[in-house]
Amino acid sequence: MEISDKISCMEGAAAEQAKTRDDLLVIELTIHDIDVARVLIDTGSSVNIIFQETLAKMQIDPSEITEDASPLVGLSGEPTIALGSISFAVKAGTVEKLTEFLVVDLPASYNAIMGIPWINSMRAVPSTYHLCLKFPTSHGIETIWGNPRVSQICLAAELKRKRSDLDTAPKKTKKTISDEDTQDLAELFWQSRRADALEEKREPTCEPVVTKRRKLGPERATAVNEEVEKLLKVGSITEVRYPDWLANPVVVKKKNGKWRVCVDFTDFNKACPKDSFPLPHIDRLVEATAGNELLSFMDAFSGYNQIMMNPDDREKTAFITDRGTYCYKVMPFGLKNAGATYQRLVNRMFADQLGKTMEVYIDDMLVKSLHANDHVDHLEECFSRLNSHNMKLNPAKCRFAVASGEFLGYLVTYRGIEANPKQIDALIGMASPKNKREVQRLTGRVATLNRFISRSTDICLPFYDVLRGNKKFEWSNECEDAFKQLKHYLATPPVLAKPVEGEPLFLYISVSATAVSGFLIREEREDQKPIFYVSKTLLDAETRYPLMKKLAYAVVTSARKLRPYFQSHTIIILTTFPIRTILHSPSQSGRLAKWAVELNEYDIDYRPRTSAKSQVLADFLVELPTKAITNKEPNSTWLLHVDGSSSKQGSGIGILEQSFRLEFHASNNEAEYEALIAGLRLAHGLKIRNIHAYCDSQLVASQYSGDYEARDERMEAYLKLVQNLSQDFDSFALTRIPRSENTQADALAALASSSDPGLKRVIPVEFIEHPSIGPPVIINLIQDDNEDEIAVESEETPEQNEYGYDAPWLEAIRAYIIDGKLPPEKWAAQKVRTQAARYVTVDGEIYKWKFSGPLMTCLEGHKARKVMEEVHAGSCGNHSGGRSLAVKIKRHGYYWPTMIGDCEKFTRKCEKCQRHAPTIRQPAEELSSITSPYPFMRWATDIVGPLHKSKQKRFLLVLTDFFSKWVEAESYASIKDAQVENFVWKNIICRHGIPYEIVTDNGSQFISTRFEAFCEKWKIRLNKLTPRYPQCNGQAKTINKTVLVGLKKRLDEKREMGGGTRRSPLVTPHNSEARDGRNTLRPRIRHRVHDSCRSRISRDP
Repeated sequence: MEISDKISCMEGAAAEQAKTRDDLLVIELTIHDIDVARVLIDTGSSVNIIFQETLAKMQIDPSEITEDASPLVGLSGEPTIALGSISFAVKAGTVEKLTEFLVVDLPASYNAIMGIPWINSMRAVPSTYHLCLKFPTSHGIETIWGNPRVSQICLAAELKRKRSDLDTAPKKTKKTISDEDTQDLAELFWQSRRADALEEKREPTCEPVVTKRRKLGPERATAVNEEVEKLLKVGSITEVRYPDWLANPVVVKKKNGKWRVCVDFTDFNKACPKDSFPLPHIDRLVEATAGNELLSFMDAFSGYNQIMMNPDDREKTAFITDRGTYCYKVMPFGLKNAGATYQRLVNRMFADQLGKTMEVYIDDMLVKSLHANDHVDHLEECFSRLNSHNMKLNPAKCRFAVASGEFLGYLVTYRGIEANPKQIDALIGMASPKNKREVQRLTGRVATLNRFISRSTDICLPFYDVLRGNKKFEWSNECEDAFKQLKHYLATPPVLAKPVEGEPLFLYISVSATAVSGFLIREEREDQKPIFYVSKTLLDAETRYPLMKKLAYAVVTSARKLRPYFQSHTIIILTTFPIRTILHSPSQSGRLAKWAVELNEYDIDYRPRTSAKSQVLADFLVELPTKAITNKEPNSTWLLHVDGSSSKQGSGIGILEQSFRLEFHASNNEAEYEALIAGLRLAHGLKIRNIHAYCDSQLVASQYSGDYEARDERMEAYLKLVQNLSQDFDSFALTRIPRSENTQADALAALASSSDPGLKRVIPVEFIEHPSIGPPVIINLIQDDNEDEIAVESEETPEQNEYGYDAPWLEAIRAYIIDGKLPPEKWAAQKVRTQAARYVTVDGEIYKWKFSGPLMTCLEGHKARKVMEEVHAGSCGNHSGGRSLAVKIKRHGYYWPTMIGDCEKFTRKCEKCQRHAPTIRQPAEELSSITSPYPFMRWATDIVGPLHKSKQKRFLLVLTDFFSKWVEAESYASIKDAQVENFVWKNIICRHGIPYEIVTDNGSQFISTRFEAFCEKWKIRLNKLTPRYPQCNGQAKTINKTVLVGLKKRLDEKREMGGGTRRSPLVTPHNSEARDGRNTLRPRIRHRVHDSCRSRISRDP
């Protein structure tokens, strides 16, 4: 294309626009109808570039960017990845062109760069000499002039941003190498590049902090200047101007007397997120080094300084001195994530050696060899890795091929782990503290040696008491004695052993009034060697734990602190106390139950304590504090306070924070005897040998002592029973006390006799259903004509393995809880140990813990089948479904693991359930439920019948609560409004209160004037349903169906047997729970103690 217009620039224009000859051409354009300043015209750019920051200011949606990640290469050769491309209409003067830009996310002093594509499309001629851009238009040549001032500002900002990069620009060298070496070096360099560049990220909401310069003393200032000169010579720091972050140096003295110079990055560390890369556990590293023939200890030379800082983050490490401001080019000490970054680097470097021939903790490295002949090979492999990563060592801190040495504060040898002699000498050489600060220094030194100190908390408790509160410092004689005892103990510290993989370890425990302690050992050739000492101070509430609870807490504390050992080894706890029995006791607290579940994660065995086979064990067990605690009791006699109460509502007794309700009529004297008998039975169940009972009944106390004669036949029977029970104890005494001294037992007795038995209480209230002197009333709920059938079924061998309860499952749990025996197979033993935490034993029987409610009796075999038969089809059964049957069995207090599956299988085989099951002929529909906001507010009523006559009763009047689905029903020969009114008064209003609404159909009994007047009198809303659609009373119809099906299943062909009870046979199982022990085949836990002596009672008159 030919251009007829001539483009030229006059010399005068150049003189006016350019004072210098090296300014860049920066103009202003209209991009996307927005005036954009600081647009660079670059004839060396092959693309048009717009920066992401500019798009954000223009409020351009990032979704409009077409993703096309293409690399851009500049003069430095470093690639920059573009985010994508976007097109805008660019207007220069009167000419507008659609231009494509590449979007780049980089900091820049310009908003956009117009390259060759846009210049060519405009047919423009840029001139940096004249600082103008000329291009032809239809009206002639147009000129856009550049602004020299803006150009200079942009250039200065760009140079300031890049000045730190100019000093550290890398130099490239070329050398001919083989292809194999090229690949190896490439992998190494890429790995080093990722590992050796520390990038510190900070929270975007944190503002930079510039701290003022702190004044230092002459000696410290000199040390700072010397450190700066040294770092400048090696190229670790560089001078910086205008930093956003600025910190001060900190100078501290080293152990060798020299000065250590660090930078206080407190403000910057607050702005940086935490790197969660884990550091190795020191105790595990030290144990891994013990037992090796040769060791080599190495330390990296200024290890942190061998990692380069990210160039963009160098200025953030700026610090101020007397001679200027500097920033680090390498990773400095004091950064929050410096340790994690260095540990990540060494873990990658020595990934194949860690745990085998090397152990590394940040910059402390150790090469170990089980056999001395292999040590040179291990060192060669280590140095090969060091050389490949160009990591330098500090020769002054390295020791090679030695038998022992200091590592992470411990002395590791072939024998084991020893305390650092320097730390022991520092503590032994201390004088008695003169102030609290010196006491803090003492406790700090003790903390570093805790692993070697037996029962350290008990020894150092006086030191901790001095530091508690704001009281005045006082170094007492007790503190001085404890200080001397600690020094004497540390004069010959124990050598800790290293456990062997797979071997069992032994744990001794000790408790005192203020602390619990543990001692882990291993046995080698009948010699006991220590591994770890643990100790913990008890909190105020924990000091009031009973002795057995403290012992259990000592085991739990040891398991928490020594978790790696408990997970990797079988732990044998040697103790003279029945800890396993306490953890599975029915009287344990919720905290003990939680501890039992926590400990069942580990392989723990409890054994009696044997004789001490080492001096360190003897030191641990000498004057065991548990004996001192036991001896604080004046004697081992238990005190029993009992009281009885009789009222019109019933009788009650109170025993040891336990309340009982007598479900039979009893006089005051009989209630007193029942209270004493229940207390003695409870004490016998707790294995108490010596007991002293107190009661406020003169008759009971005098008859037992012989002062009064028991003339009444019942009193004589009660007296003989008490005398027989007292023979079960080693010593028993009964004393009468005034009622004023027996208030607690009296309150418990009144609680049981005067309150509603259905209410929940903080103090548990149990029930005693029969007098202790009378034989139990036994009711056989299984009819005689079914006995033969049941006997035949029990003899059928194919049925024995049909249900899950036929498989024996209790013996393994019983053997572990009572005798501590476990299956020989490891995983089977772990399963039994885990299951046993949820079971307890009472008189040899196994019971299962329940989250809420009493213990559940565990069943297996034919006993479980009898319970299913009784609950499903017995006197309280309603032929419910499988899952419902299982829930009912649990509510009755029975359990076995496969009860849900067994119940479902049992109900599927019930002949009556299958014969009378409803036949569904219509597709299922979603239910439209009518809710009620609170119980017994809205009732649905209906009439069932006519039925087969039973004592002239042919109809059932049924009312159902919408909220709880509670059913009230009664049978009648005929139902009229008088019967309905009487039923609502007696069964609804008197039992459940006045309802808000009664829903009924349009039966004559319900819409009569009499019943309507009755409802209006009691302000009851009578809701009559649509006459042509009675099905809308769905709640009543559903219950009617349930009642009819239940009647069919219960009565079957013997329909005449259902009317003698005056109630529907379904009502009892539908709206009540049988708590009577006679209604089940096996008594629950609350009846066991009461029934244990009935064989003895039958011999009494």
